[in-house]
Amino acid sequence: MLKNLRLLLIVLFSVATAACSNNTIKKDFSFDNETAKGVLLGSITYDGYYSEYGVYYRNLSGDHSNYVSIGESVSLIPINAFLPAEIEDSGRKGEVFGVDLEPGVYEFHSWKVSSAGISTHPKKMFSLKFEVKPGIATYIGNFNFNQTSSKGLTVTGASVEFSNKADRDLKVIQEKYKNITTVSSLDDQYSYNIGENNLSDSEFFLKAFEGAINNQIYLAK
Repeated sequence: MLKNLRLLLIVLFSVATAACSNNTIKKDFSFDNETAKGVLLGSITYDGYYSEYGVYYRNLSGDHSNYVSIGESVSLIPINAFLPAEIEDSGRKGEVFGVDLEPGVYEFHSWKVSSAGISTHPKKMFSLKFEVKPGIATYIGNFNFNQTSSKGLTVTGASVEFSNKADRDLKVIQEKYKNITTVSSLDDQYSYNIGENNLSDSEFFLKAFEGAINNQIYLAK
């Protein structure tokens, strides 16, 4: 019993921590030691139940895709769900993010909501291009996830909007990353809907069944 419980906790911890992007900058990041790279800044917010919310991006000169997210995808609601968020705005909660990247042209091309191990993606891919320049921090915008459907506390549908929230986000960014003193951002007030999807009952139960089977296989090892 204790062995299975320990393994179950390992499964939950793995799901909760796997979302961390491998190039997310630390709060004490400074360009003094990373002048060859640039930094992409932005925010992710959500209006709905606590889950993992993330966006995928890639360099247009390669095939590799990376991922940046906030929150956690766990069956039990973690204590983090009740802590004050970096951003709290008209019912929305979220965080700012910073990733250091090699110079080049990139694009955001997909998003994901992962709730209790069940994932939802947009029906169609999209393309939001941005350029990373060495030694420059660039603010890209805000990705807001609006929950559109759920099963209990599991988010099964979302509509995602990408918009310029520099007036709000840059204050949080400057407080979090104190060594980044200059940020490049667009003056335009843009807003785009970048996809919506709601899992049908059959899709939800299929994903839930697959997740249960995978956990049983892991626990049996």
